[in-house]
Amino acid sequence: MPDMDNVRVLLSARAGVYRTLQNALGNEPSREMLEQLTGDAAQGVLLLFDTGQKGYREAVESLLAVSAEHLEGGDEALSALEGRFTRLFVGPGGTEGNPWESFYLNTDKAIRQGVTLEVRKAYVAQGLIPQAYPSVSDDHMAIELDFLAKLAERAEEAWTDDDAGKALDALDALDASEAFLRGHLMRWAGLFAAALGRAKHGASFYQELSEVLTAFVPIDLEALAEIQNEIKG
Repeated sequence: MPDMDNVRVLLSARAGVYRTLQNALGNEPSREMLEQLTGDAAQGVLLLFDTGQKGYREAVESLLAVSAEHLEGGDEALSALEGRFTRLFVGPGGTEGNPWESFYLNTDKAIRQGVTLEVRKAYVAQGLIPQAYPSVSDDHMAIELDFLAKLAERAEEAWTDDDAGKALDALDALDASEAFLRGHLMRWAGLFAAALGRAKHGASFYQELSEVLTAFVPIDLEALAEIQNEIKG
């Protein structure tokens, strides 16, 4: 029999991490977002995955520290962070952060083709169509994180029904998560973090976020294997 409590904790924590990262990378910064990120709930789910893997705890602690600094800096610090978000991910005149998978994996760096279509097929297979389409390309980092968050929430909801038959629904969502991580996110998360590190005018906070994400992906693949083994018994 699976360890029900362990499965529930890991499913809930995975959903929490992906939703936290998606919110921070996909929305304009706000005081509320920084307060949530530095709050006990977010810290708890992030640090739950600190099992000694090199670099992960350091990345989380750096993110929490820079988030606290922006909170303490008041309106001036928040305004600077808003400008950084726009410059990195919105434009005008191009973006320094390049938050699209296709930019890193398509040979011509073109978006809305090739890799983008593969990403969209993964969404469609799960019945999930991004609301931002077509104004925002499907392979935007925040949209990919939203997809993984939704799959994690779907698995959590199925499993917490305490219905043995729902275990298959949870496994389907977990299998889709693993396939997407291996086929997409783990292939470009590190490249995205490196690009932020090279940003001409600095990428403080967003670079720390991307480093947490990069360190988390292999940890999550291990967590997925553990959950899948538990459910299969």
